[in-house]
Amino acid sequence: MAPHWLLAVLFPAIFQQVHLSIVYNYDGSSDLEPVENITALSSEITDNVTQIYIRYTAIHTLPSGFFERMENCTQMYLTNNNISVLEPDAYLGLAKLIRLSLNYNSLQVLKSERFNHMGSLELLSLYGNDIASVESDVWLGLGSLKSLALSRNNLGKLESGMFQHLDSLERLSISDNGIFQVEQDSFQNLENLETLDMDLNRLTSIEFGMFAHLESLTTLNLNFNDISSIDNSSFSDISGLSYLYLQGNSLTQLGPRLFEPLHLQVYLDLQGNNLIRLEQSDLAGLENITVLLTSRNMISVLNTETFIHLRSCKSLYLDNNNIQKLDSFVFSGLDSLRFLLLHGNKLSSLQEESFTGLPSLVGLYLMQNGMKTVQPKAFSGLGNQINRLDLQDNDLHSLQLDVFADDFTPANLKIILHDNPIHCNDSICSLFHTKDEWSMSVEGTCASPSNLEGVKIGDPDNDFCDLDVSGELRPPGGI
Repeated sequence: MAPHWLLAVLFPAIFQQVHLSIVYNYDGSSDLEPVENITALSSEITDNVTQIYIRYTAIHTLPSGFFERMENCTQMYLTNNNISVLEPDAYLGLAKLIRLSLNYNSLQVLKSERFNHMGSLELLSLYGNDIASVESDVWLGLGSLKSLALSRNNLGKLESGMFQHLDSLERLSISDNGIFQVEQDSFQNLENLETLDMDLNRLTSIEFGMFAHLESLTTLNLNFNDISSIDNSSFSDISGLSYLYLQGNSLTQLGPRLFEPLHLQVYLDLQGNNLIRLEQSDLAGLENITVLLTSRNMISVLNTETFIHLRSCKSLYLDNNNIQKLDSFVFSGLDSLRFLLLHGNKLSSLQEESFTGLPSLVGLYLMQNGMKTVQPKAFSGLGNQINRLDLQDNDLHSLQLDVFADDFTPANLKIILHDNPIHCNDSICSLFHTKDEWSMSVEGTCASPSNLEGVKIGDPDNDFCDLDVSGELRPPGGI
């Protein structure tokens, strides 16, 4: 009779056995019962095994001392089983273990001191169980642990002192746990934590002291909660943060100088909230960030010098909002900005000096705005580094050379006009008949006049700029 588990030794027999894999065959090809008691496998586990994989069994209990002989084991993966009980001293003898995964089991309660005897452990993953309770001193003995994954469980509330004894922890993942409350001092003893993932929970507010003791934190992920309010002093305990993720929450406004205590260094993600406007004071303290994402909000108003504090910002995402107008000098202060995304708004017209103060801009994206007109000097603030101006999928009939500054000399500019009802006439042709030092290309398709309908703009084989509207050759001298 075939065995009900598959034993695979992954090294040739001439070498010492170091890698043991036990996988239950659950694909329906056998009617045999799966392994329910891990002791049935004891004869296969020897003291020279350094890696062990036990997966897809019905094992429900890890008994005391079962792994005592595996003193050389450094990695253990007990995933996709039915483990619900860890007996005291279950990991006795595993002093050299570095990585332990108990992902996708049936653990509901983590009892005290169940992970002791593993002083070398650096990674512990408990992803995808049903853990709702963590007893005190459960982490005792894990002084070397650097990464703890508790995502996709059922913690609900973080209690004071919940992570005691994790002096060396650098990354904590508690995403998707239905967390709705964080008590004061929940993160006590985590002074070395660098990354905290709390996305996909049920937080509705961020309160003062919630992140106390996290003095080394550089990345905080709060995406996809239901946060609608943030106390103005909430971030005072994490002043060294580099990355803050607040995507997919319910924020309608940002408090004045909310981010000032953070000294945020790199990245702020506010996408997919309900922000109606951005004020200059909202962005105070963000002088060092390089990326700001505010896509998919309901922002309709941007006032003059809104972004004056963002002197180091290189990428600004304002796409898919409700912006209807850009005041002159609205982008003042963005001297380092290289990419500005404004597509998917309601900018039916661009006014004079809409983009003043953007000398370093490389890419400007204005697609899908229902744009009908671009006023003279609308792009006069663009520097010569600009190489992509994307205006596709609007309602533009024309674009003239006078939208740029008189002294504008781009080195390699591409203007994209696809999916616009372009009337191909002298105005469009003027974009090609520029100064010798210019390097500019235009992409799009003529919609009118009728004899030029479908002709590709910029196609050297269909240079309509050498034809008049009747299709006859123009006289020498061009336009």
